[in-house]
Amino acid sequence: MVMQLARHLPRFDAPRAAQAAALALCLLQAGVLLGALLIATGGPAQFAAALAAAGREITYTAWLAALCALLVMPLALIAGTGLARAGWAGDVWWPLVALPLAVPAPLVGIGLIAAYNRPVWPDLYALGALPLLANLARFAPIAALVALAQVRRLDPTLLEAGRILQRRPWQTLVQVRLPLLAPGLLAGAALAFAFTAGELGATLLVALPGSPTLTMRIYNYMHYGASADVAGLCLALAGCALLGGGAAAVLLQVDR
Repeated sequence: MVMQLARHLPRFDAPRAAQAAALALCLLQAGVLLGALLIATGGPAQFAAALAAAGREITYTAWLAALCALLVMPLALIAGTGLARAGWAGDVWWPLVALPLAVPAPLVGIGLIAAYNRPVWPDLYALGALPLLANLARFAPIAALVALAQVRRLDPTLLEAGRILQRRPWQTLVQVRLPLLAPGLLAGAALAFAFTAGELGATLLVALPGSPTLTMRIYNYMHYGASADVAGLCLALAGCALLGGGAAAVLLQVDR
């Protein structure tokens, strides 16, 4: 009788319970952060005024983050596919992807400045391309790791069927492989968007005069003690990070 009753009881799933606990802790931390920032903004009117005053910075940050998210997808596809290869071909890709993750943000900016000072390079600084390159260098590896996770989740039988049934090699890539990899690529792009919106260390060194990002405005406000404005702009950044992370989490669950 006891054995039969035990069989009908739900089994304790330790990994799923740990995931639920971690998710609850993250939500609690985010709730405390957002609640504290919301209180410090000084009210809806002060919050709206802070956003209106930072309209140019918000627009430039959104444009930079969107462009970085768009360009990071082909880079993540190439790097993620390379990481998934067996043998020495995959081993070569790992240092290329892992090394940028270990480089501090200011060093990325200094490296871009040193590269720009070479006469062989075009005038990337005047074009405003250095902030974009800095964010790509920092966050493309993260998107590549997300793409790698998506590559390893692919069903090889679907790819084999595509190779057999498609008349041209590129059709397998466009009609089979890319749609299967799309959730991972879009998730990596969402993370790159959120991280780019909050990047400061490298962008501060290479940004054009008169083209500050939102984080640079927050950085400057902190020197003047504008606590309400800082809280309001940080609340906007936190919301952007939550949206980007939430979008990535949803996209990674699409094909499950």
